[in-house]
Amino acid sequence: MAHHEQENRPVLVTAILEELQPGIYIGNYKASIDVDLLRSLGITHILGLGPFKPKYPEARLPEFTHLIEDVKDKEDEDILDKLDEMLAFIDEGLKVGKVLVHCQQGISRSAAVHCAYYMRKYKKSLHETLHDLRKGKDNIEQVPNPGFLAQLQLFEDMGYVVDPSYPPYQAFQAARQAISGDLSQVTFAMDPEIEAHDIALAKCKHCSRKLIYETDLVNHLASKANPSATPTSFATKSSKDCFSYSVRPPPWVLGLDESGHASVPIECPSCRNKWMVPGFEIWKHAVVLDGT
Repeated sequence: MAHHEQENRPVLVTAILEELQPGIYIGNYKASIDVDLLRSLGITHILGLGPFKPKYPEARLPEFTHLIEDVKDKEDEDILDKLDEMLAFIDEGLKVGKVLVHCQQGISRSAAVHCAYYMRKYKKSLHETLHDLRKGKDNIEQVPNPGFLAQLQLFEDMGYVVDPSYPPYQAFQAARQAISGDLSQVTFAMDPEIEAHDIALAKCKHCSRKLIYETDLVNHLASKANPSATPTSFATKSSKDCFSYSVRPPPWVLGLDESGHASVPIECPSCRNKWMVPGFEIWKHAVVLDGT
């Protein structure tokens, strides 16, 4: 299993980089500051993923163009937010030279961005991309962390673009904000137990508390990249292929623990029965449709 980066690891003393597709290298921080190495390989553009400082000001070394995105190697880190900008930078670099994508160790963050570029360029699935990345190699460490892999799957489902209007992407962002405690941008659904608005969709199987309105269901959209794919997570009310309902975040997710962060899994606000996971998705086996 690949070991993912930690922000407090010491900087490697050896420059490590590898050309994973023509003109695109991924590597560690040490490789990014080895000017002789960069020149020998014809690298002109350097994309740094981490809390790095600009190394190549244009006034001193105009041959290099440097972009830094402070991306942390954490499973809950959002890489989709800046992905379009990073992929455009790689495109720009390939027009005039070669590109180095680096993080601290050259393992997780750089691999995630490389995978996204490869997926978009060749219209490959995440599964195919990881297979191609590992092809011919017995021991490969360049693997995105599980959180990045989940976002790359979402990137594939969106058709290799970041589409803020895509409901699963909206659900992903809402879940991140709720769990992190940053709720300023979350649009909450109404609470059927408090506000009379519409027909409630589901109630807790254990205590019968009304949980969500049908109008707050996030309908499943087939993958834009593979419209024939069978839904696996986001479900409609009538879907028989999924194990959960995807909904807009209800207001009672607030304050479920002392820090104000949403617990995982989320509990029924009445009886504390666990039946919801970030997404926001409600397990079908733990609720009943209202009126049934």
